[in-house]
Amino acid sequence: MRYLVLLLLYCTIALQGFCAANDGKVRGIVIDCNGSPIPYATAILLKDSLQAAVAITDSTGCFTLQVASGSTEVYTLQIKHIAFNRLEQSVTIAPTHSGYQNLGTFCLEEAGIQLKGVTVASHAVTRKADRFVVNVTDIPSMAGKDGTELLSQAPGVWLDDEGISINGAKGSKVYVNGRELKYTQEQLTSWLRSLTAEDISKIEVIPQASAEYSADSRGGIILITLRKQLKNGLSGSVQFSISQSGFLENYTPSFNLNAKMGKWSLNTSAQGLFTAKGKSEYTETRQYPNPGSRFNGISRMNTQSHYGLGRLEAIYDISRRHSIGLELEYSGINENSPSNAFTEIYQNGTETKSNSHYKQHSTDGNLSATFNYVFKTDTLGSSLKLIADYTRKQADGNNNYNTVFEIADIYTFDTTYRSNSNARYNIFTADLAWEQHIGTEMTVKAGAKYTRNTMDNHTLYESYDANGWKVIPSYNYALNYSEDIPAAYASFSYNIKHWNFSAGIRGEYTNTDGKESRIHKSYFSFFPNVSISYSFNNLRTWILVAQYSRNIERPGFIALDPNRLQFSDYSYQTGNPALRPTYIQRAMITLVFKYRYTLTAGGNLHRDLIRVVAKTDPQNPQVTYITPENHYMENHYFVALNAPFKITNWWELSTSLVGVMQDIRFTEQSPLERHYLFFANATAGFTLPAGFYMEIGYNGHNRLYSGNSSVAGRHLINASVKKRLLKEKLTLSFSVRNLTGAKNAYGAVTDLFNREMTGYSGWNNRYYRVGITYNFRSGKEFKKRAVESGAQSERKRLETQQQNH
Repeated sequence: MRYLVLLLLYCTIALQGFCAANDGKVRGIVIDCNGSPIPYATAILLKDSLQAAVAITDSTGCFTLQVASGSTEVYTLQIKHIAFNRLEQSVTIAPTHSGYQNLGTFCLEEAGIQLKGVTVASHAVTRKADRFVVNVTDIPSMAGKDGTELLSQAPGVWLDDEGISINGAKGSKVYVNGRELKYTQEQLTSWLRSLTAEDISKIEVIPQASAEYSADSRGGIILITLRKQLKNGLSGSVQFSISQSGFLENYTPSFNLNAKMGKWSLNTSAQGLFTAKGKSEYTETRQYPNPGSRFNGISRMNTQSHYGLGRLEAIYDISRRHSIGLELEYSGINENSPSNAFTEIYQNGTETKSNSHYKQHSTDGNLSATFNYVFKTDTLGSSLKLIADYTRKQADGNNNYNTVFEIADIYTFDTTYRSNSNARYNIFTADLAWEQHIGTEMTVKAGAKYTRNTMDNHTLYESYDANGWKVIPSYNYALNYSEDIPAAYASFSYNIKHWNFSAGIRGEYTNTDGKESRIHKSYFSFFPNVSISYSFNNLRTWILVAQYSRNIERPGFIALDPNRLQFSDYSYQTGNPALRPTYIQRAMITLVFKYRYTLTAGGNLHRDLIRVVAKTDPQNPQVTYITPENHYMENHYFVALNAPFKITNWWELSTSLVGVMQDIRFTEQSPLERHYLFFANATAGFTLPAGFYMEIGYNGHNRLYSGNSSVAGRHLINASVKKRLLKEKLTLSFSVRNLTGAKNAYGAVTDLFNREMTGYSGWNNRYYRVGITYNFRSGKEFKKRAVESGAQSERKRLETQQQNH
């Protein structure tokens, strides 16, 4: 790595010297009225109405023009973009031999323009070479939405109970202002629901992560950037919403406050998600080969939870090039989930009935701190960053279980047991990142990172009989794991005329040690990635992008441990210490038209894919358990289409369609199984009289397969209406989710029977929401500074993902 960095430094110095020797180059930056860079704008330099030079802005809004050296001349500069008003002004260019002449920053105003009879305006969703960008602008369609609604409408993004996927690929990571959200899926969903559109500036969806991101970013990256704030003043928002149904009663307050005072930038926010009622009800049936056997069950749960999060950021600008930042965050959840279940089993001529009551209580607290130092080495965006991040998670649970059995209406007995669990996680990362811009055409990046994860997890199960409480050794477990991941990466990108090329490679060594078990794993791998794009014209209205990357999915600590996690008298979960890491090769090609219409085709090729499978207990055939296993091969070949339309001045339609061909081979000798998966999002927005805005959306998929389990097809209709008041500072909204009341359904095929579950949960049933948001600001606008973080460890790998389907 040392020699690689020295070589890159040498190349940088040499190229900088080469650039400085070429006089006649001028550069500038093009932004919109919100201060965001505008890519793919055309900058034209005219002399006496004749074109002297032309250039296209890159992803940072920068352009470079080459003009003949000589005497000082006055030129006319024109800057054009399909979604903005044209800018034209005079500029004076003088000869120089010391580098670039900086023309400064040029601001374009958004405006609708006429193209062949069709009105084209600045769209909320655009496509860059490696990502989609969702600009959360001050338009009616965005106002009043929460983070889950915004993400679910982003191209190719799918949200469900198992996480976030992009183009059908699971394992996506979410970053806010450069800092990874290391939450459980439940906490991430709570955080997204408490966030409002008024808090967000843009969402970037990166289907394939580049070398600077951790190799386990197998499902791509989602970057959320918070809005711009005020200079030497205050800005913020206050939000409150209520969600109600027969299954759900939820309250969501939040606020954020941002201040700029000289060299200090201070940002603070707090969010809450308080669920007074969160009911779920599921029925279960089993189909046996023997027609004389049957299983029927029903379970009901009412989850009451209190979730809160507070964040404080402080950034101090030591000088124009040096700054330090500190971020502190704490989140916690307190949850009570009482439930009951009734089961009837008829087998071998005997009927057994069971009536179960469970009391489950859990608490979860997360404390994180991030420190960074940033040195801007030049005015082109080059930098050297040192980032340290620490997260501590503490989770505790106390559960009580009681089941009464009745056999043939004659013999009755009961079982009573309880469990107590506590888990401590510590995640530390240190990241050194160097980025060098050589003009506006070339960028070199290199860095090194160290990650350490530790987990200490203990659970005690006890049963009760006439002699009192007794320990159940087969159910108890103690986990004490550590994981060390040192990594290094280097990448290079270059723009030349119509071509954009980038490539990188990342090396990661993983060492996992189970201190109280014999599990020890260590392995090293390289993870290359490459991206090539070509624009067919100067306006870049037609672009073709090809990408390739290699990723990894490491087995989680819980997945490796063979101890039993008991769910009920009829189901449990156990780990598999023989699990191997999954390696994924991803390739895709994308055609982009007018920055927003895209057609993508690609494949995700998995080897040793980790899947959870359902099995029957050999000691008791009525009991099912789930355990992770490596599948020999699973490949996903997909096609994704994203297209927004402006049908009339008052009617807009956005669509996102993904089709996947899923090929599965459980073992090398197994026959190939093939499934076709479809995902669809469509949202129609209507601008109504009197300032009202209405939206109707569809979200659906067919049956999805994972291991020997499946999720039934589901089709949702959502509707909302909103009104903005007080010069758009106040937003009132009313919405209905899952208008038709579509149910959830799950299935599993075991060696003894087929299992089906159908029902509702609070957030998945039909419910109504009323919301109010108020934005305030004072002072002059500035771009909100945010503490960067290099933490990229995947918190979800350290959590117990209990899916009792």
